[in-house]
Amino acid sequence: MPKSSPRIVVDTSALISLAHGSVLDLALEEFHFIVSDIVIKELEETSQYSDPDGKAAQEVLKRRSKLEIREVKPERFRSFLSGRVDPGEASCLVLAQIEEVKAFISDDFHAMHKLEYYSKKYSIKLGLCATLIKALTLKGRLSREEAIKIFDKIAQRRGWLGKAIYEYGKRLL
Repeated sequence: MPKSSPRIVVDTSALISLAHGSVLDLALEEFHFIVSDIVIKELEETSQYSDPDGKAAQEVLKRRSKLEIREVKPERFRSFLSGRVDPGEASCLVLAQIEEVKAFISDDFHAMHKLEYYSKKYSIKLGLCATLIKALTLKGRLSREEAIKIFDKIAQRRGWLGKAIYEYGKRLL
């Protein structure tokens, strides 16, 4: 990844989505992904399962060297934790605050309301994996049709079809 690549904080759910869509490598070419050590631990735990998310987590971990991994101490993110925001997302909120990043990308729609609250409070741009897919179309790396197919593939594998996250993502594309 070139140094001039936009720096983006990405959580576990978004990385798994990008792997499901077979677009992770392309995204890593275009963007500089920053993740917390907590996200890596979540990926390692998820990779132990033989389900599609486990296989996607394995694909992300194979590309670990292309991720900038930052340690975030629990006391730094404890105040963000809630029934909706888990340690991975909370640690990413901390990173998005302290790093000079373009955005924080999360596909945890369950946590989105709280993430939006904190993002507005701390002037962090928040988006879904669909945001990155759209950016890849704007950069000329994907056609709109390819982007839609990729997002539909992600939605099918993640169980999003007919849900709010799917409808929101489709509108972005």
